[in-house]
Amino acid sequence: MGGNSFKVNLLCFGPLAEEMGFRESTIMIDYNVTPRDILIILNAEKWIDSGIKIALNGNFITLDYPITQNCEIALLPPVSGG
Repeated sequence: MGGNSFKVNLLCFGPLAEEMGFRESTIMIDYNVTPRDILIILNAEKWIDSGIKIALNGNFITLDYPITQNCEIALLPPVSGG
């Protein structure tokens, strides 16, 4: 990460939180980073094609939406029911 980094609050839910080892964390990212990039940075690429939902400040966004400063990103893996 370069000198153009900023902090975001990252929330993980369900099995993703278990895999990451945290439910909430503050991370540093560069400008023009997307949720897809964050999943790659976290070594969680397998969730990209699994139907994961991403919320930015409570609003759902796409995997390629640019992340903004002073935000909260929620990573919501698909839920299985039965």
